[in-house]
Amino acid sequence: MAAVENSKKSKVIFIDTENAFSIDRLYQLAKDDSRAVLDNLILIKVGSFKVQHNKICNLDKFTKNVSLIIIDTLSN
Repeated sequence: MAAVENSKKSKVIFIDTENAFSIDRLYQLAKDDSRAVLDNLILIKVGSFKVQHNKICNLDKFTKNVSLIIIDTLSN
C-alpha cells in the first residue's frame, strides 16, 4: 500500500527478494491510478543474498527523485 500511495506522486523503488510482487494486487490497490503508479515504480527482483547486497549498495544510482525504498524481506 505504501508503494502504491507514494508512486502516485513520485518514484518508488521496490526490491523484491522473495519474487512475490503481484502486478494484479498492484492494479487492485491503485485502481484508476494504475498507469501513474506503474510509471513511477522501479521494481528490482533479486534471487540471492549476494545480488540483494549488490543492489542495495548501488541504490544511489537510482535514488534521484525517489520518495520511498521498500525492501521485501532482508535475509541471507
